[in-house]
Amino acid sequence: FFFQAEDGIRDAQESRGLGDVYKRQEYKTLLMGVVSHDVRSPLNAVIGMMSIAKGDSNIPREVKEEYIEPTLNAGQLMLHLINDIIAVSYTHLTLPTIYSV
Repeated sequence: FFFQAEDGIRDAQESRGLGDVYKRQEYKTLLMGVVSHDVRSPLNAVIGMMSIAKGDSNIPREVKEEYIEPTLNAGQLMLHLINDIIAVSYTHLTLPTIYSV
């Protein structure tokens, strides 16, 4: 009787543990989706506006070289960095995790 009860407790702990793992994975996936959208969307807007300004013939060349091009380059670099971080995070989300019970 004691061994059967012990097995039942262990099975309940394992199932609860797996449920917690799935909840954490779902939360991480949701969080990454929100963060990637909330960070990349404004950054893409800045990059788009700087690209338009760079091509505007009414803006003096000196202004483009001193302000617009550095801002555009920094924005693109930051976007690549954010995309890399998100890619690594998604990779970690899909890797199997082994938990000891």
